[in-house]
Amino acid sequence: MDSSGSAAGSERCAVVGDGSMGATLAHLIAAGGRPCTLWCRSPEAAEAIGRNHRHPARPAHALDPCLRATASLAGAVGGASLVVVAVHSTAFGEMAREVGALATGGTALFSATKGVEHPSLRLMSDLLREAAPGCAVGTIGGTNITGEIMAGQLSSLVVASPSAETRARAAAALGAPHLVVLATADLYGVELFSVLKNAVSIAAAIGIGAGLGYNALGLVVARALAEVRALGAAMGADPRVLDGPAGIGDVFLTASSPQSLNRRLGMELGEGRRLGEIVAGLPEVPEGIGAVRAVRPLAERAGLALPVCAAVERIMDGVEPPGALERAVIEAYREGVG
Repeated sequence: MDSSGSAAGSERCAVVGDGSMGATLAHLIAAGGRPCTLWCRSPEAAEAIGRNHRHPARPAHALDPCLRATASLAGAVGGASLVVVAVHSTAFGEMAREVGALATGGTALFSATKGVEHPSLRLMSDLLREAAPGCAVGTIGGTNITGEIMAGQLSSLVVASPSAETRARAAAALGAPHLVVLATADLYGVELFSVLKNAVSIAAAIGIGAGLGYNALGLVVARALAEVRALGAAMGADPRVLDGPAGIGDVFLTASSPQSLNRRLGMELGEGRRLGEIVAGLPEVPEGIGAVRAVRPLAERAGLALPVCAAVERIMDGVEPPGALERAVIEAYREGVG
């Protein structure tokens, strides 16, 4: 994996999705002097950004004055040579088809969504590739809580694509002084572990909420990491990705940051609250829910038993109490696994 600090040139960029990640990436691109258009779900949001340079849902964060916003998808994507799609995984397939219909053969399409489609279990890059078979495809991972990026704090982005030219373009477009931008050819590994790490992070957060203690948390994290490493390797991903910012770095971030929705989800599950009640109190549906539910069928395909990840799913669905996490870890280690 190589760091990138090349110049961005005058590449015209578009970001599709005005959630916290989409707005942050669009701000980064525009702040670096690169032409960028942000597609917003509503004309009101696009108008507010144009008028006040702030998203009405997140007014505390000022967006670069050069950032253009529109509610017209064609107006955002048409003519863009680099497009980043940053919508929730439940809406990604439909959005990919719409973007693909507007993209040209020279357009590079990147996903900034750390999720998986259900029930197909396809990754977001698969959906982009299917929607736009003539376009180069990539993904964006790393340690990137958006509030800290907007505040200019040290963060990372990992851009992955099999095409060296494509990942270099994306790395250049997203470059900023406070960012460590890494580029890698291992699209599949970065994207897969960006999903699977949520199972580890939520397991850790359940342990925090349940008051297991830090000794127990160390065992939970070690065991859950071993499980997702084994699953990733069985699915053909390079396990070394898990050692970098898109793996263990993202696990630590997601499990420890107060800004992480997946951490809040896990902690409240550990406290005994029901999933529906938790989600109703969150600003967005955490991608970790879909990630946790994807682990079991993926493990079954690979012929693997992943007891800690399975316990996380049962706790999330209210089938077992939070104490099931501790029991799963004890049983796994007593059986000599991990």
